[in-house]
Amino acid sequence: MKKILLYSIYSSMIMVIVLGIFLIVKERKVASNVTLADYDYSYDILGDLSLSVLNELESSILVRPYDDSSVKIVRKFYDRNADEKDQINSITSYEDTYMQNFGVSYSNNKSFEVLASLEGEVTEVLEDDLVGNSITIKHGDNMFTVYQSVTDIKVKQGDHVKQGQIIATTGTSNLSKELNNHLYFELIIDGNNVNPEEYYDKEL
Repeated sequence: MKKILLYSIYSSMIMVIVLGIFLIVKERKVASNVTLADYDYSYDILGDLSLSVLNELESSILVRPYDDSSVKIVRKFYDRNADEKDQINSITSYEDTYMQNFGVSYSNNKSFEVLASLEGEVTEVLEDDLVGNSITIKHGDNMFTVYQSVTDIKVKQGDHVKQGQIIATTGTSNLSKELNNHLYFELIIDGNNVNPEEYYDKEL
């Protein structure tokens, strides 16, 4: 009788020990799974945050549409508040018609590469007998840049371009034959043409 009782006690103790070990192992597995789940979740969040940060770090500083130091302004942006000399320099004459310059014309008397001033999407590529070939790039919801009198165009409508990417080479236009090889560049913000010379190297 005593032996049976002892065996029962031993058996119970062994079962308790086995059960305890089983519960400990199970808890460790659950904890391990929770840790892995949290890690994956954190990784996903950090991944999204890092992408957001990268997007925010994309440059919104306007750079010149060329990197040749010999390039100069040959026709200025028309400013009604400018002095008479600058206003005369910012008027284009074509077949007895005088037009205000809504952009800036650049030249160094030879061809040079034309660069995208900001990252954006090409919305239009046109061939025009008057102003020459033209590229329009959209930057965000309220800003466009226009590149006229260009040739050897390297982009097409719908292309996404990076800032500083070569998009064309300068050419000529019938509107400004006297400027020979040049680039006519416009900056449009909120539907208004503005003087790009006042915006270069600034946060937009």
